[in-house]
Amino acid sequence: MSKRLNGEGMVRKHPSKNLYEARYSYTDPITEKRKRGSVYGKNAQEALTKLRGVQERLKENKPPTDSRMTVSKWIDQWQSRNLPASNRKETTKETYRLLSSKHLKPSPFGELELSKVRPSHIDELLEKLKSQGYSESTIRNLYAVLNSILDGARRDELIAVNPIREVRRPRVSKQEAKHLSPESVRLLLDASVGSRYETLLRLIAATGLRRGEAIGLEWSDIQFEKKLMQIRFTVSRVQGKLHKSTPKTSNSRREIPLSDGLIQLLKTHRKNQNTERLMAGDKWLDNGLVFSTELGGLIDPRNLLRVFTNAAKAAGLEKVSLHTLRHSAATAMLNTGTPMHVVSRILGHSSISITVDTYGHITEDSQRDAMDGLSSALGF
Repeated sequence: MSKRLNGEGMVRKHPSKNLYEARYSYTDPITEKRKRGSVYGKNAQEALTKLRGVQERLKENKPPTDSRMTVSKWIDQWQSRNLPASNRKETTKETYRLLSSKHLKPSPFGELELSKVRPSHIDELLEKLKSQGYSESTIRNLYAVLNSILDGARRDELIAVNPIREVRRPRVSKQEAKHLSPESVRLLLDASVGSRYETLLRLIAATGLRRGEAIGLEWSDIQFEKKLMQIRFTVSRVQGKLHKSTPKTSNSRREIPLSDGLIQLLKTHRKNQNTERLMAGDKWLDNGLVFSTELGGLIDPRNLLRVFTNAAKAAGLEKVSLHTLRHSAATAMLNTGTPMHVVSRILGHSSISITVDTYGHITEDSQRDAMDGLSSALGF
């Protein structure tokens, strides 16, 4: 027989289960249809307590109960539906897809039901990755991915609360960017002479361009008379294919002044490319690219990296990456007295704080000179 306790909800002994059942009904906010559900307890009071919890969730416009779908199953849906619909850059989507597939789906964490994920499970996951030797930046990126995954589940009303909100975002220690001296950069560039991407490497070294930005340059971006270069595109690999897109931030879309030496370098390169175009004939792909394959197509970043690696090895330089040329350009500019905000603009950083965090140590001598000059002017 059904009965009410303290005037709050209907509770009955289930006819086939050895449990007490408390029923509820509510209006689905999406379909606007009435739905029914039940919660169970070993006794009437336990069932009623669970019913009160459901009623509180419904008052806060939350789903009555969390989904029993596993994290792994939800990631499949999130990857195919939520992630493609987001306004993130394609390269970011690809990173999120790879991280979630590698670290979340096949792990014990992926076997958990969404309804049972607790902050302690997330803490355990992050600590395990740390013990396995993954970098701080990788762990922090995974935190961002997991936040997006669980927030998607919350938005789709599979869970009422995103448990990661109770987990502190992992910190990334500030590290000095590895750079080469101008002499070492010259050695590396000399070692690249005769390679197909010699000019491309020289341009990166002299401007601090990102690899994808340099590969995505078009001749229409080069204003020879004004001695300016516009950065409008970047090239990356997404799901195994080369993808050309606009840069992530408005600061990445920028203009960079070109020296007379760089202007001449690019003019010579254009003449060589025109000769290559004539040799290719109707096989040439007229993409307007500054740097291209023998038939005018997009350069595979891996091929550029291969040339760089060989040149670095020939120059006797160890533990350097293509990005080291960018850091070396920034360091050289700061060491010659270029203001931090100017370097930040040339590099296309989203904010000057990134430049300060990465290269602030380089200006310590300049700060000391400034304080010594101030003291001298004041007679101290």
